[in-house]
Amino acid sequence: MDVDESGLRTALIASLDSTESMLASLPSVFRERVGVPLRVTLREQAMAKSNRPTKFLRDAGMPATAVGHPGELFAQARTRDLQTLRDAIASGSTKADLYAISTIDELAVFEPVAGAFGVRDLESLEAVVRYARDEHRLIRLDLFPWLSLDTAWIDEPLAAHLESIGLEIQGVRGSARRESVYVAPTYGASVAEIATLFGVRNAGTEPLYSNWREISPQSMAIVDDVSDDLREQLAASAGKAIVGVLDSGIGTPALEPYVQARETYDLGPDLNQEHGTFVAGLVLAGGALNPAEGYFGDDCAMVLDGQVLPAAPIGENELLDRIEETVRKHPEVKVWNCSFAANVQLDPLEYSVFASEMDKLSTELGILFVQAAGNYEDLPVRPWPAPAAALVDGIASPADAVNSLVVGSLTHRVGARTPVGAPASYSRRGPSFGGQTKPDVTFWSGDFGPAGEVPLAGIRSTVPGDHIAEGVGTSFATPLVSAIAANVWEELDGTSGVDSNPALVKGLLVHSASVNSLALVGADKNYYGAGVPRGGLQALFEAETSFTTVHRVPLQSKISWLRAPFPVPACLFTADGKLKAEIFMTVVFTPVLDQGYGAEAVRTCVDASFGLVHRDGNRVTITGKVPEEKTSGAHPWETQLVAAGKWSPVRTHHAKFPQGVAGSEWGLKLTLTEREDSEDGIEQTAFVFLTFRGLEEGLPVHSDGIAAVRQLSLWNTRLAQRTSVTVSTLQ
Repeated sequence: MDVDESGLRTALIASLDSTESMLASLPSVFRERVGVPLRVTLREQAMAKSNRPTKFLRDAGMPATAVGHPGELFAQARTRDLQTLRDAIASGSTKADLYAISTIDELAVFEPVAGAFGVRDLESLEAVVRYARDEHRLIRLDLFPWLSLDTAWIDEPLAAHLESIGLEIQGVRGSARRESVYVAPTYGASVAEIATLFGVRNAGTEPLYSNWREISPQSMAIVDDVSDDLREQLAASAGKAIVGVLDSGIGTPALEPYVQARETYDLGPDLNQEHGTFVAGLVLAGGALNPAEGYFGDDCAMVLDGQVLPAAPIGENELLDRIEETVRKHPEVKVWNCSFAANVQLDPLEYSVFASEMDKLSTELGILFVQAAGNYEDLPVRPWPAPAAALVDGIASPADAVNSLVVGSLTHRVGARTPVGAPASYSRRGPSFGGQTKPDVTFWSGDFGPAGEVPLAGIRSTVPGDHIAEGVGTSFATPLVSAIAANVWEELDGTSGVDSNPALVKGLLVHSASVNSLALVGADKNYYGAGVPRGGLQALFEAETSFTTVHRVPLQSKISWLRAPFPVPACLFTADGKLKAEIFMTVVFTPVLDQGYGAEAVRTCVDASFGLVHRDGNRVTITGKVPEEKTSGAHPWETQLVAAGKWSPVRTHHAKFPQGVAGSEWGLKLTLTEREDSEDGIEQTAFVFLTFRGLEEGLPVHSDGIAAVRQLSLWNTRLAQRTSVTVSTLQ
């Protein structure tokens, strides 16, 4: 790297001297135990994993244990640490040392006021504290990995110190690597003391969450009453699948027989069941309620009423308490609908606390949250095609939940703000933090009319009083996908030898959408995700013209997994031995997550390659022929240094070979990569979904695929039993 070596060493040492001077002015606890956060800013060329000075910092006694904005590493700096790092910078002489030093652009202390709270001075900080106190809002303090409420702080633990300076602790979230503390400021809160909370990485008023918007008569328009025909359809379609509806409550006679259980938190004026009843109606009878358009299938599920949303917006800490209590009380429910979000777009550089808490619950309990992408309601209204101008229409927390199935909305009726098949004007777009694809899928739920009116081109469902209303919102695309997911899960649970889990169900829906929606999505993956999943059991089954295998693969870091030869339907080969087909591949896994690393919280990556096999003695290599579908607009450091979506736990691939590709042996290779070499020893299970589709009519693709599996003597089982069409799973 072309830098002035002598000048850079001098500048870095000077910044360490400045840091040490600051430490000297603080109580001894900072110098000796707690330290201060040292921000290591990297040069642009050094942001890739292999170029970072990670080993140099670790060997110098100051390992980077957190990540901030692009190119920002954070380390805990105490006096002894600064001295060791100073010596390493001054005397490092090996080629590796010199390169590592050259990657560092700046070293600086991350201060609480400007850094964590993001305000200019003590007066501005006082305004934040006063607002939170007067409006009865909590302040959330996110801590760096080396801090917790048990950390010794001056003469007492940090928890006691916060109480002593006027910050009453109301709740704690997160993990040992990033603890989040919710505090209520008292009238005696000391702003001067708050300004010395070195080790707080993010701070501010607690986010508020609500369903579609504050419920009001203008948000939905009543268009009809529940008919006897609809009641009969509800009775006829009721099945075994169940969706937990985490919303504002369900309250209308027509739905009452299908509510399996209730958890209620609000009463009287704090309870408004309009939104939750609308969502539940779509879970139970989305197709029956919207029969004319032909976009909705027959998917339906029973519901559990998890009334966690009051009529007014609710704070993050209390809402998380309600959600956790509800899902833990009902282990029988595996799919939970979450039609709520914050009302502002997510900071694309961070992994939100709410999302990380949902991911922890999903992993621990083995449940799937189906989450709305959130609604963009600001001006200017977004038309379609989307304008080049930047809009604040990014996804809203907790749609950044890595393991959730996140849903956006599409227009399905003429006369709306956007054309039929286009993302609705309010549907928020990705990518999520670290360049991940969100939303995962989209579904039909209508749009406003040109002047923002309803009813006109929205979606219809039930509301209290046994009325039918029309509304719009990603809230109403989400329950339709939840019903599909619940039916798929129910079907898998009835199959011997198949271990249904959130990643498998999520992967089936994403793969189904990818195979079904290629022309729809085009280059707009940030708005569509993989597209629209096929309804219900269609997500599991296929016609004779295609052949799908699902692979459950246990992986270890630095050890590749290979399936070669791969079973390819014989009818897809031409007379001269070329493969003439269309191939879809989806990779889904539940990654190792570490909140302490912020935008780099996803610590594992599974790379998949499907292509031609080359054998040279015992050496087997694969030339990939099915490239990954990229998202546009991913964060610059991702697109420049690794392929877009590199660390995304959902990745779709596609290729079409109308002229054919020569080669008799094909194979599938998977490789697990960890963020840092020091994280070696990780084990990870991945699911791969691979579909062959013929390019000519009448080919026995599925039958030949089954024959190829049998010829290779591969273990396989039907993924679902209630059909004559088989989808094979290969270990």
